[in-house]
Amino acid sequence: MSWRMLQCSIPHFYPRDEICINGVLYYTSLYKASMIVCFDVRSEKFNLIEVKGASVRRAVLGFMVNCNGKLRFSMSENHEGNVGFISGKSSRFKLWVLEDVEKQEWSERVYVLPAEWKNIVGEHVLKFVGLSWTNEIMLSSWYSVKPFYLFYFNPGRNTVVRVEIEGVDMDGSKFAVQTFLDHVEDLKLYPSVH
Repeated sequence: MSWRMLQCSIPHFYPRDEICINGVLYYTSLYKASMIVCFDVRSEKFNLIEVKGASVRRAVLGFMVNCNGKLRFSMSENHEGNVGFISGKSSRFKLWVLEDVEKQEWSERVYVLPAEWKNIVGEHVLKFVGLSWTNEIMLSSWYSVKPFYLFYFNPGRNTVVRVEIEGVDMDGSKFAVQTFLDHVEDLKLYPSVH
């Protein structure tokens, strides 16, 4: 077993956030302007996506999500036009989708949240998790709070559903929570699980 160092000809700082989609590692880095560095695991090649436009640049500081094999960034906006985390105060949010990596083409989608959003989300601060198999946008609590919820926003019907996750011990210490889609464990593999 040995390691070897791969050199990148693109000067950039340590990644702030990362995600792997279809064998390509994407991570955000700040160097002169916001940029996304792509590393193809198969070819072992680095590539650079320059993030142009103030709105997309702000979104790159948000959350990266794998949605149907495409890289997406999210950004929330409240009634006063303030940009930030998704919360009960949010009135809409935007998703930027990297449609074509080679051409570096982005599309923007704006979702206006339903009237009941504030009551259902309450004081929770949310982050994007991804898309469900029914194409609902999934969000989860950003911090360990009790009760812990997942939120499903259906853009077609403009509805939001809150689901409580039971059995997760949240001690109230406000640590960040990682939520993953499509993770399955077979309890039969664990001894003494009843």
